[in-house]
Amino acid sequence: SYTKCIGASSEAPDMKKDCGIEWISHFTNDTKSLVKEVKKLPFPAATTLTSVALAEAGQELVNGREDANTVVLVVTDGFPLSQERTKTAAEKLMEKARVI
Repeated sequence: SYTKCIGASSEAPDMKKDCGIEWISHFTNDTKSLVKEVKKLPFPAATTLTSVALAEAGQELVNGREDANTVVLVVTDGFPLSQERTKTAAEKLMEKARVI
């Protein structure tokens, strides 16, 4: 549910089931394979919690190398559910990475 996904619930969400957020790749330079995987994705026909996805990407960077040029590629199927939260999350992520 939405409240789980934005951290307003005491229950931890299942990111794929509850929030519609699915990781396709973690830390890769193999962009050709990544493009193939993205093209295989079905259209989710659900809400677009872009702010939550951006926050997840920011947390993922904790596991990255400090000396790496960090780029986060965001693929979305529509407009974010909350433009305000998405803008805030994007600005925070841009402090750590180049966001495309």
